[in-house]
Amino acid sequence: MNEEQINSKDLEFLAQKTSDFIDKQLNSYRQKHANSGSIITVIALFIPFFLNGLDDSYLYVKIISILPVAILLYAIVLLIGVLKTKSLDQGFHIDKVDELVNKSYEEILLYEIGANRCSFNDNKTIIDRINVNYFLAINSTVIAIIFSSSLLLVNKFCKPELKEKTTKVEIIKQNNMATEKDNSKSGTENKPNPERLIPHVPPTDRTNLNDQTPNLIIKQNGEGKTN
Repeated sequence: MNEEQINSKDLEFLAQKTSDFIDKQLNSYRQKHANSGSIITVIALFIPFFLNGLDDSYLYVKIISILPVAILLYAIVLLIGVLKTKSLDQGFHIDKVDELVNKSYEEILLYEIGANRCSFNDNKTIIDRINVNYFLAINSTVIAIIFSSSLLLVNKFCKPELKEKTTKVEIIKQNNMATEKDNSKSGTENKPNPERLIPHVPPTDRTNLNDQTPNLIIKQNGEGKTN
């Protein structure tokens, strides 16, 4: 180990520390990116569920529900801004290797420290803006979900009963009509065939054997005369 490397121990320490600072920035940046995508998914699923729970609510409850929905949409916009943030710097570029190869060890360390410091400062501006949008979106989401849950509870215990009664009456009427139709159908289908009765025929409507004998005699006499 030459004298230059011994005297550069402090520079190596600074180069390593500045690299660690940048790594922490990158980890925070990636974590907020991942969390933003997950929160957007949760909000997108919660809004239809919330609106569906207010179908039979009072009009003023539906009007008030616009506020938490607007807050959730605002949170989504903030989180999308986090996802679309410019990427961070990570020290000097790989293309600088050819330029640094002919420099001394101390100059290389100084260049690395300078690149890390400039990257950290530029990243800090981006990270600060991300933190503002991210935590504002988190707070807005929590407030909106608490507010929405309260509205759902109020709607559950204070839901108007008029529609329920009307629906019950309509269902009862429909059931009664269906029962009457079934009874009428079953009555027509199960109606017994009429019983056949043999009537009593009076003597005047009946043919007597003696009534036919004179006719036969007359016919026979008529045939004899013709012969």
